[in-house]
Amino acid sequence: MIFIFFVSSLGAPAYALSSAHAKLIAEGDSAYNAFNYDDAIKCYEAAKEDAKSSDVYIKLADAYFYGAYVKPKAEQEPLYIKAQQILQNALKIDSANANVYARLGQVTGQLARFRGTNEKVKLGLSIKSFADKALAIDPNNPIGNAVMGIWHYELANLSFVERFFGKIFFGDIPNGSHDTAAVYLEKAVRLDPKMIYYHYSYAKVLIELNRRTEARKQLEIAMNLP
Repeated sequence: MIFIFFVSSLGAPAYALSSAHAKLIAEGDSAYNAFNYDDAIKCYEAAKEDAKSSDVYIKLADAYFYGAYVKPKAEQEPLYIKAQQILQNALKIDSANANVYARLGQVTGQLARFRGTNEKVKLGLSIKSFADKALAIDPNNPIGNAVMGIWHYELANLSFVERFFGKIFFGDIPNGSHDTAAVYLEKAVRLDPKMIYYHYSYAKVLIELNRRTEARKQLEIAMNLP
């Protein structure tokens, strides 16, 4: 009873803080859904200070991640690095969150685009590790399935030179498979049919497998999505 009385004595500031926190998240969500990522980042950054779960961290990482897409290429890498750091901090709050691991695989994949051959191979191994952890926790995580599918696609398409240098510096490089990529990406599309990039990635794999009619269908679906 003493504790309840004490809280109620400070009720106005505590409630105001909770209300302000919820307001920041709502404003961030509104900005994010309007593709105004810079404003979303400001709101989520402020809300993060009082976050009790990894949810705000995930929202913030997504805002940095997708915000990078609309920036010039020279400005993208720092935003991906920021998203990566935020997700790593999210793991300190919730170390068994499939969404965090899946997104770490996703953002690491984007960072690999800015690296040389050796670093790309090294990051590729990290990408699979993150996807493995995400799918071990939740086999139906759409991002985890998409990351694993794209990982298999990219690995199957490694050039001889990339594979050669990868073996020199990192030992045996696992083999990717277009067939395996198709399985994961088909599942990702099924789990999140509104994600355009999943349809596009699945179509690329289907083309490699000479399943062009199916690939065309995936591209048509992607083109008709909002």
